[in-house]
Amino acid sequence: NLESALLAKNRDIAQLKERIHRLMNDSQEYKSRESPRCRTPAGDQRGCGRCRALQREISTYQENDQKNKSDIDELNESLAALNKKISKLELDKRSMNDQLQLYEEQIVKYDDDISALKFQRDVVIKNNKELESIIEELREAKSKADCSVDSIMPENLGNEVIDLQLSELRLALDEKNEIICERDEQISGLKAKLSEESSRVAVLEDETIMNQSTIQEIQQKNELCNAKILELQKDFDKLTDDYQLTCTELGDARKLQEDVEKQLQISMSEAMHLLKK
Repeated sequence: NLESALLAKNRDIAQLKERIHRLMNDSQEYKSRESPRCRTPAGDQRGCGRCRALQREISTYQENDQKNKSDIDELNESLAALNKKISKLELDKRSMNDQLQLYEEQIVKYDDDISALKFQRDVVIKNNKELESIIEELREAKSKADCSVDSIMPENLGNEVIDLQLSELRLALDEKNEIICERDEQISGLKAKLSEESSRVAVLEDETIMNQSTIQEIQQKNELCNAKILELQKDFDKLTDDYQLTCTELGDARKLQEDVEKQLQISMSEAMHLLKK
């Protein structure tokens, strides 16, 4: 019986030694993963273990996270500046459209004024032709009066009357010609204004086209910024998930190391207890 008990204890001791050896190897492996440097049996220096690698991953995630946040903030600032510029361009566009409408209304008014002045000018020219016809008739009448003297009228009375009528008609004709010249000057002035307003309209139309093109370009940049922000946000979310997963893995690795060390201590205690027996 004593021999059997001794053999049984030897078997238990051998099993405990094997278990202790295995646990010590596991413990050494986990310790080497967290140590700054470790050596292989061949003497080669290796990098850190799983825990060290996980810590580096966490550090990388944190750096990328900070960079993504910085990029997102920068893009948001650019987006705000673009929106502000678009608002200003929209205001300029509305102002130019209002001014363009004003110029177009002024052009229509000038066209109407020119048409009215041309009509007045045509009427005056027609009246002048009638006056010239009357003057010609009076000249013919004067010529006839020079040839025969009216027995009732004093001598040359008929010629004086005709001369007076001719003088009045010439005066009226001169006034009409002045009106025609005045109308011509007004028409020329209005045509100059019309040309100026038309030039302004052309300039405003070109500016409006450029403005619209600029707005479209900025809106495209705006869309690109929004797309970039969404992309960075996705990267940020993925980094956050990976970071949490890495932290969990690191915690699990450390907990496993602690469990191995506890098991090693328990096995050592059991071995010492058996040896004492």
